[in-house]
Amino acid sequence: MPTLAQKWIDQGWERGIETGIERGIERGKAEGARNGQSRLLRNLIQRRFGSVPTEVEMCILSATEEELEQFANNIFNANTAQEVVGL
Repeated sequence: MPTLAQKWIDQGWERGIETGIERGIERGKAEGARNGQSRLLRNLIQRRFGSVPTEVEMCILSATEEELEQFANNIFNANTAQEVVGL
């Protein structure tokens, strides 16, 4: 029969595992959203300007979600792919 201390330890482990799973799911969702934003932005740049220059691709790959959102808004007024990402 488990002791009270062992029950607390087991409950702590269970909570820790649940928390870890939840955090992993949230990170996965965030990374998936960022990947989708990046892919869409590259497609828009390709369609509007004919290609995605390497330096633009590098900016997109290293951008935060907020930066990607700003880049997407920039595409409406940009004259070049570089202007989309602020180069």
